[in-house]
Amino acid sequence: MTRILAISDIHGQYDELTCLLELAHYNADRDQLILCGDYVDRGPKSKEVVELAQQLERQGAIVLCGNHEAIMYDAFYGSYEGMWYHWLDTCRGDATLRSYGIDPHKTSPHHKPRTKALTNTLQWMHTLPLYYETDDAIFVHAGVNDKLPLHKNSKRTLLWVRDDFHDNYRGKKHVIFGHTTTPRLHRDPHNSSVYFGDNRIIGIDGASSLGGQLHCLEYPSLHVYSV
Repeated sequence: MTRILAISDIHGQYDELTCLLELAHYNADRDQLILCGDYVDRGPKSKEVVELAQQLERQGAIVLCGNHEAIMYDAFYGSYEGMWYHWLDTCRGDATLRSYGIDPHKTSPHHKPRTKALTNTLQWMHTLPLYYETDDAIFVHAGVNDKLPLHKNSKRTLLWVRDDFHDNYRGKKHVIFGHTTTPRLHRDPHNSSVYFGDNRIIGIDGASSLGGQLHCLEYPSLHVYSV
């Protein structure tokens, strides 16, 4: 059986990601890597993370969309001016802009400079799938609504859902997800370990960009690598 390695919510932490892949002995020829979204914002090296994710994708990795990718895309192409500042300030998109060599203080909803690399990133983000399903598992950024067929789940659910999924999921498949940090899932601000729910949900966002850990879940063994 092919070993699946799942990582989520990297948030510009390129050095930690490369270290984690090395720790897990990732080999594109024998492993299936699944990245579950949120490559940008907060951390210092969003551009480098995106470029590595694109390289890994070319080598066969499944690269899913996260809500931060959706927000960043909407900030550039949406019509709502407030989205620019929401992305820049609340989501820490300022760190993403700096990684592309753009001074965030010299931008506005009416002036959104883009380098060639940034334009490439935005176009790539728009192509990312929202979930990946195997015979016994679902990999997604935020979660699912098991009362609907997976392909009929809304984009909002797949990228944004929290408590309704955590508390009420009763599906037969494991769901491996990020988005909600594991300290929040554990209800313990000091516990950033992977969250294994009693209802087959597995949260792997260890809040690395907020001082926690970056995790890689090996499936189906459920072994965890962390940095």
